[in-house]
Amino acid sequence: MRGAVVLAMLIALLTGAAGRAVAAGSLAALRAQGQLQVATLVQPATAVVPGQKAELVIEIATNTWFTGGTRVTVPEVPGLVILQNEQFATNATQIRSGQTWVVQRWTLDVFAQRAGAFTVPPVRLQVKVNAGEKGDIEGELFTPATDIEVQLPDELARINQWTAAPAFEVSQQFDRALDKLAVGDALSRDIVLQASDLMAMMLPAPATGQIA
Repeated sequence: MRGAVVLAMLIALLTGAAGRAVAAGSLAALRAQGQLQVATLVQPATAVVPGQKAELVIEIATNTWFTGGTRVTVPEVPGLVILQNEQFATNATQIRSGQTWVVQRWTLDVFAQRAGAFTVPPVRLQVKVNAGEKGDIEGELFTPATDIEVQLPDELARINQWTAAPAFEVSQQFDRALDKLAVGDALSRDIVLQASDLMAMMLPAPATGQIA
C-alpha cells in the first residue's frame, strides 16, 4: 500500500514537471517573459470614411529570431472587407533596451462598407521562433482586438456615391472617328476608371443616360 502511494506521488510529480516544462517552452510563456511581443495599429490613425482603405498593421517581435514562416488567419467582420494582399512580411531589426529584436510587420487592408464603430477580433497567428536552449517553438499567438472608427461626413451624406481614393482618373476611347459616321454605323466606347488604394468592386458604374 505504501509503495502504491509513493508511486502515485512520483507519477504526480513527474506529470507536474512535464506540464511546467511544456508551459515554459510555449509561445505564451515567451510572451509572458517579455521575449515575444505582438501589437497592432491602424493607419491612418484618424477616422476613415466608408470605402477608404485603412491598414491594420500587425507587429510580431522577438529577441531571438524567427525559424519558420508566419501564417496569418484573416478574420471576418460584418461591415468590413479585410484582405491580405501581401504574401510576405516586412522584416526589420530594432534595438530595445540595448538588446537586438527581430520584427515582422504584416499589413491587412481594411475597407469599411458603412459608417460606425468596428472591432476587429484577435487575429490568429501561427509563429515559429527560436527559444535558445529550448530549441524552436511553434504555436499560435493572438493579437489584441483592434477598434476602427468609420465616419460619414456631412458632405458625403448628401450624395449617392463616391470614391474614397487618393488618386482617380477617367479616360475613354472610341473604336472609330466620330466625325464620319453614317446612318446604321455601330461603334464601341471604352471607359477606363483608374484609382489607387481601392478595390475594383468599389469603382462606380458609368451612367450613360439616354441618347437621342
